Amino acid sequence: MKDGVLVSHARRVVLLAVPCLLALFGFVLVTVAFAEGGTVDPRQGEEDLRVTGVSLRGWLGQMTAAGDINGDGYDDLILGAAGVDYNGRADAGAVYVMTSTAALSGAMTANDALWTIYGAAGGGANHLGDLLGHALAAGDVNNDGYDDLIIGADGVNHGGQYDVGAVYVFLGHNGSFPVTVTDLRYDVADITVLGEFAYGRLGRSVASGDVNNDGYDDIIIGAYRADPGARDDAGAGYVILGRATFTRGTPITFDLTITNADLTILGDDDGDRLGRSVASGDVNNDGYGDIIIGAYQADRTATITNTGKTYVLYGGSSITWTAPTTVDLSVSSADLTLIGIDKEDQAGFYVSSGDLNNDGYDDLLITAYQADPFGRDEAGEAYVVYGSAGLTGTRYLSVEADVTIYGAAAGDRLGRSVTSGDFNGDGYDDLLLGASRADRSATITDTGKAYLFYGGPTLGITVDLATTQADLTVIGEDGCNGACQYTGSSSELTIGDEAGRSTSAGDLNGDGVADLLIGALGYDFVSGTEVITDAGIAYGIFGDPASSLSLIPDSEA
Repeated sequence: MKDGVLVSHARRVVLLAVPCLLALFGFVLVTVAFAEGGTVDPRQGEEDLRVTGVSLRGWLGQMTAAGDINGDGYDDLILGAAGVDYNGRADAGAVYVMTSTAALSGAMTANDALWTIYGAAGGGANHLGDLLGHALAAGDVNNDGYDDLIIGADGVNHGGQYDVGAVYVFLGHNGSFPVTVTDLRYDVADITVLGEFAYGRLGRSVASGDVNNDGYDDIIIGAYRADPGARDDAGAGYVILGRATFTRGTPITFDLTITNADLTILGDDDGDRLGRSVASGDVNNDGYGDIIIGAYQADRTATITNTGKTYVLYGGSSITWTAPTTVDLSVSSADLTLIGIDKEDQAGFYVSSGDLNNDGYDDLLITAYQADPFGRDEAGEAYVVYGSAGLTGTRYLSVEADVTIYGAAAGDRLGRSVTSGDFNGDGYDDLLLGASRADRSATITDTGKAYLFYGGPTLGITVDLATTQADLTVIGEDGCNGACQYTGSSSELTIGDEAGRSTSAGDLNGDGVADLLIGALGYDFVSGTEVITDAGIAYGIFGDPASSLSLIPDSEA
């Protein structure tokens, strides 16, 4: 930045450069255009926003989300840092809400958050810390026009049981937040959901969607280590329906050891780990949000194991909070089951949805980050299955995937995160994928990358990132210099930035176009002579309504 003008890099073309002193943070806002097939390199200052963590191994950016919690017309940036220690509580976790009355931009740290929420408890010899912020979502659960903040803390202990997990919901409202710090050891969320299984890890995934079409967003939760019916690690999913009785100042707790969720989904078999990821979208275009839930270690057959499965349960008016329902997948079928392709692919580790071809049906977005395309070990794969009215029964991704994207190189782990949003304002949702262990170079490894593919009326069938560029690639800054270590205690780990470990979308600058949000939990923050290892970072890259459409290319492999 020089005299209020962004110096153009290879991937960007300056459209407008107007110095604008933001009332709260004082950063310069610049609007720029994407160049298709180009890159965003934060090393060169090509991002619009960066927020760095300030805690040793705090892992800020492990989760990112956005929603307009204070009703000012700008989506607020929500950042999870599940590894943060607070007041001697190891891995209690933290969530930072970056919000203002104007658009966020420039360089910030977690200390600039207007609201910080800390987990109640730290870890011990036999259990985790709360890990607050391991999962994030936003949705309007009481239909008051304000997005509400949904936070997973899958390490919470309850009822003498370890790691049952919890989900906290803080209701949005007009104006500024009444406090700058919320400490869940002493403070209470508006809504609390407590898990029912020891070591069940409820809250490792959360989402929102209106599954009964009553105008209230519902809370969708995964507990992927739950043991229903003595099925070890079969996993479970839960839906708590939104309602008008959710009000600020009147806390309510759903203890699932006492009270059933409005909808409970139980995993089919030992080790399936149903609920590691959850999402919602109207896949069959009937006006009801559908529940999408991954079981990444489910088996295709007795010998083709850990292929993964993704289940879709269609929403409907029969889902009510007056008559709780249980779907046990060991005895009942989901409306749609999609089975992974190869052994150990772990399809369904992450799931999402978005209408990439703008036909009115939300499309299923499924990743298998451990897939080995063309012999590239753990390069990863991602799949798009178009939504339709007749999408039911048990099907195989090898047949049903309308678009398949292959990771570029062994170990890239394409699909470590996935999201969608209309990043160029053309009416088509676009696909954003993280490849958290992609390398910046042969010697700077595991920096991570995120890939953006524009949606359109006709998408390609296959994309091999070894030979075909994405429409935009975001490159992580730093790596391990060839010496990554992922085993041992947290103090022994050496990891790269892992950009793309989380991806999400939100309109931070209020221009009506979704912005890219990308987390890199392994980023080391340098402050003077101090190096804060694995503090983490999150990047914001503003969507560009001026970008020309570039469809996912058809590069048959």
